Amino acid sequence: MANLDFINNFGVLTWEDGESADKTIIIDLINDALLEGDGTFTIQLLETSGSSVPDQNNFQSITVQDNKGESQSWFEFSTVLYSGTESPESLNVSVERFGDGVGRASVRI
Repeated sequence: MANLDFINNFGVLTWEDGESADKTIIIDLINDALLEGDGTFTIQLLETSGSSVPDQNNFQSITVQDNKGESQSWFEFSTVLYSGTESPESLNVSVERFGDGVGRASVRI
């Protein structure tokens, strides 16, 4: 989506008389911390002067792949063996999160 996955931009590409080299459009992408999945948008060529744009090739779909994908995290108990006495009536068990640490994650206990 515009201004969430990429910066919405408009502009004009200009070729001088006799020039035919390719022109480049730069699309600024937004790399955020959200796990939002891939996003798709369309670029369209409009309002030509001095030439025309064929109807069959004036759109280009762009897919921006979310580089976070699924979080690459996993959870483990900090220690293999826990033990304690009945007093003080509680035992602290630590769970560690490993991996990329990207995004919110939870584990059921």
